[in-house]
Amino acid sequence: GSGIEVSTARATDGTANTGGGGGGSGYSNGAASAGGGNGGSGIVILRYTPNTSTCSPLTYTSGTNTIVEFQTVGGCTWVVPNGVSSIDYLVVAGGGGGGAWVGSGGGGGGVRSGYATVTAGAVVSVDVGAGGAGAVEGGAESFTFATSGGSSRLGLATPVTAVGGGHGGSWNAQTPAIGGSGGGGSFNNTLGASGTVGQGSSGGDFGDSAFYSSGGGGGAGGVGVSGVPGSAFGG
Repeated sequence: GSGIEVSTARATDGTANTGGGGGGSGYSNGAASAGGGNGGSGIVILRYTPNTSTCSPLTYTSGTNTIVEFQTVGGCTWVVPNGVSSIDYLVVAGGGGGGAWVGSGGGGGGVRSGYATVTAGAVVSVDVGAGGAGAVEGGAESFTFATSGGSSRLGLATPVTAVGGGHGGSWNAQTPAIGGSGGGGSFNNTLGASGTVGQGSSGGDFGDSAFYSSGGGGGAGGVGVSGVPGSAFGG
């Protein structure tokens, strides 16, 4: 005859690593073997984009010395080789972008040099600064600002940082920036920007409004050239 079907089977478990719930049991009428299924276990999944940038400095010899040049913009590390206890270093930052629309020159990146003791096997961080972008004057109400250069850094026990060069000035749209060396002066911002003491120099000043002659960016070797008719100079 008809009636309620009694289930004595245990319900299905959730699938492992899916977080699925266990199945529910039917009417058991007290059967000891019946019961709900176990929930499936969870899972943790990670996704990332591999870092494809390589740290492959240019290495060569000069006399009895080994020279290592890190030329790729961005961060890297250097492991101090066995037997090395001291280094001479030169750290140069990225130069500033030049101005547009009677634009002045961008300042050169700051320069640091010196001597340091190191420990063999130590991991030293290296950061190479990018060059700044030049300004773009694109017509009516369209202007893209210049950017300053990126700083470079050598992560010794006492870190060494060279400051990026300041961007140049652009008419009345953008004031020249201070930096390792400063950007040159332009039409409405006539004075060149300052450089960082011990790393660079100030930008040159705007010259003559009759000829719209902007200043050159400063450099490690000296102050930027002040404006001369028909010219603008970079650091």
